[in-house]
Amino acid sequence: MWLGGGDPSLLTRLGDRPFLLIKELSSLLEGNPYGRGDIYAQLREVYDGSYAREYGNGVRRSWKGKAAVIIGITPAIDRHRAFDSQLGERCLKIRFNALPGRALEDLAYDTISNIGQEGKVRQALHTAYEQAITEATACVERVRLSDDTRHRVACLATFAATVRTHVERNQYASGNPVILPPAPELPHRIVKNLHLVAIALTALRGDTELYDVKLIERIAFDCMPEPRRSILKRLITYGREGTKLTVNDFTDIVSESAVRMALEDLRLLSLVLKEDGDGPSSCLGGKPPSTYILSPTAERWLRQGGVSAQKSKGEGVKKKTEVPLESGEETPGDNRTDSRSAA
Repeated sequence: MWLGGGDPSLLTRLGDRPFLLIKELSSLLEGNPYGRGDIYAQLREVYDGSYAREYGNGVRRSWKGKAAVIIGITPAIDRHRAFDSQLGERCLKIRFNALPGRALEDLAYDTISNIGQEGKVRQALHTAYEQAITEATACVERVRLSDDTRHRVACLATFAATVRTHVERNQYASGNPVILPPAPELPHRIVKNLHLVAIALTALRGDTELYDVKLIERIAFDCMPEPRRSILKRLITYGREGTKLTVNDFTDIVSESAVRMALEDLRLLSLVLKEDGDGPSSCLGGKPPSTYILSPTAERWLRQGGVSAQKSKGEGVKKKTEVPLESGEETPGDNRTDSRSAA
C-alpha cells in the first residue's frame, strides 16, 4: 500500500522522460495472462506518448511524455509473440545468440578471472558508456543520412515488418489451420525505430553518414520471430534461382510440423513461393516433395536493403552466399550434410 502521499503512479514519479530498465521479463510472461495483458496494454500506451486511467472512486491518473525502455528476456519471448503481434509490436529486438564451443570456454575462463572484480568491471562499463553517450549527443545534430541509406533502412524495415506479421490460426483444431487471411504489418513503427538507431550509431562513431549498415541488418533480422527468422536465413543462403529447398532441409532447426507451419505463414505473406509435389518430405522414390524459394518481392526488398539473396551464376549449392550474421553466429546449414546437387 502506498503511504507516501501524493500521486502513487510510478510513471508520474519518474517524470515525463523516464528511462526504464527491466532486467528480466520472463516472470511476467509466465504469470497470469490477464495481468500480463494489462501490463502490455499500459506499455503500448506509454510507447505512444500518453497514458490515462480512470478508477471507480473518481480518481484519474494520467501521464504524457517519452519513455525509453530496455527489457531483458530469454528466447521464451517467441512463444508469447501472438498477443503482442495482434495489437502491434513496438519494440526492437537484439538477440545475443549462443557462441561456438571454443568461445564458450573462453567466456567461462574470463568469468573465473573476473571473480571479485565485478565492481570494477561495472564501473569501467559505466564510465565508457557515459563517455560514449555524451560524445554522441554532441554529434547527433550533424548526422545527415543519405537517400541511399534511408532507402536501405526502409527496405529492411518493410521486410522485417512483413515477416513478423501475425497469422491467425485455430490453436484447438488439428493442424492449427489458418482461419483469417493475414494483413501484413505496416512498417511505419519499425522504420522509425531503425532510422533512429541508424542516426544514433552514426553519432556514436563520430560520423555524419552511416557507412556500414550491418548492425541495422542484424536488428531487422532479430525482430523476426523464430523459426521464421532461421528458415529465411537458410533460404537466403541457398537462394539462387533454380536452387530449391524442401521441408527436410530445415528439420535440424525445429520439428517438421513447425517447419511446415512457418513456411505456410511465409507463403501466405508472399515472401516464399511453394512448388507443389506429391511426395512426402523424405520420399525415397516416386514423386518429389514440395520445394520452396524466396519470392520476387522478398528478393527485391533484400537486394535493395543490401542483403544478397542470390548466388553467382554457376555456383554449386555447397558454396554459400555471404549473409549478414552477427559475430559468433553459425552460418545456417553449416552443421548439416548436404546431399543435394545444384539444380
